[in-house]
Amino acid sequence: MLEKALADGYHIIGIFSVDKIQQNHEESLKTGFVAGSVDAFIETSNLRIEKNVLLDPKNKGKFIIVLRKEPASCIGFLTSDPQCLNRAKQQLAFQNESIGLHITVRFSVSGGSSEPNQVSYIDKIIDQLNQLLGWDFKKINDTYFEGNKELSSTNEEDAVKELEKLRTLLTYIAICRKIGIRIESYMISKIPRLGPYICYTGPQEFMAPPLTADELKRFETFVSASPEIRKLAEGLNETYLLKSPQNRLIILWAITEAIFNDEPEPLLSKDEVESILDFAAKLPTRRGSKRLEELRRALSDPNRLPSKSRNRHISENMAKELNLDVEDVYRNIQKTSSVVAKYRHRFEAEVEEARSAERFLRPLLERYLEKRLAPSSSKN
Repeated sequence: MLEKALADGYHIIGIFSVDKIQQNHEESLKTGFVAGSVDAFIETSNLRIEKNVLLDPKNKGKFIIVLRKEPASCIGFLTSDPQCLNRAKQQLAFQNESIGLHITVRFSVSGGSSEPNQVSYIDKIIDQLNQLLGWDFKKINDTYFEGNKELSSTNEEDAVKELEKLRTLLTYIAICRKIGIRIESYMISKIPRLGPYICYTGPQEFMAPPLTADELKRFETFVSASPEIRKLAEGLNETYLLKSPQNRLIILWAITEAIFNDEPEPLLSKDEVESILDFAAKLPTRRGSKRLEELRRALSDPNRLPSKSRNRHISENMAKELNLDVEDVYRNIQKTSSVVAKYRHRFEAEVEEARSAERFLRPLLERYLEKRLAPSSSKN
């Protein structure tokens, strides 16, 4: 029966354990979560099979082999025969063997260099780009577009190179027309010999759960919160909107400084500054009063010569506020500050080190915000 179905043009969708199906059904009865139930399995596999057959204790230890033929004809075999199961596994491995890669990219267009709120249309540019570099572009809506490309290579590195070429092309278009173009998501899928594409690199899908009763109650607290807390919340929202981890980190760091940094105090007292200046005035290398005055400003300025570094101030305040180990926080703050400086001043921060710094910083700011919005908090 299996060989005949394969010869007739069917391909295997999957090999499913009846034991697992029965266990999922029991779980669905307990929890009410129907996605794993027998009914859901029959519906999604589109099989003409009785529910009681799958639930029959006599069928424990058996497997059901599901096959499909276009347009949507499905059949299934219930078996425990080792030879049949091995043949099905061999066929499934053959079908899933990759013969190439498929890349799907979705990008959006918005804003401009002089009018950030303008709506930009690139329909005519999309017509020019169609088939450029082997991509096939199409319009989804006025500001949202999709590009697709198939590769004969099965090496993911080749797909990454193609993505970088496209990113470079979109960046070039952006600077030519002075508009913002951003890649929103991409998917790299294996092209199997038979059957649907198998996506192994792509966006993580997330269904936001509804607000809890406590969260709804806290809205009133949020409405009456201090400007500092509202500003923190708006800043976090900005980071959620951004795609670049480096840019997210820059905003997170700015929020951190605004909340946890103190006004610096000078390292030296006035008498100590005067003593150093008296000694400097006697040095044979000094040249005029201008250099001494510059030295005075440097020694007296707490921003240039503080008693505690900015990172130390932030670490101590953050550790105290969130009940953390101050030295552990200090080590992480130093690392984060270094990454921020590399990107802000030299535009060199790597994506992964920026993500690592973000993974440290963002949860702490979110925790601080939750603490400030908690009903028991004495502060707004």
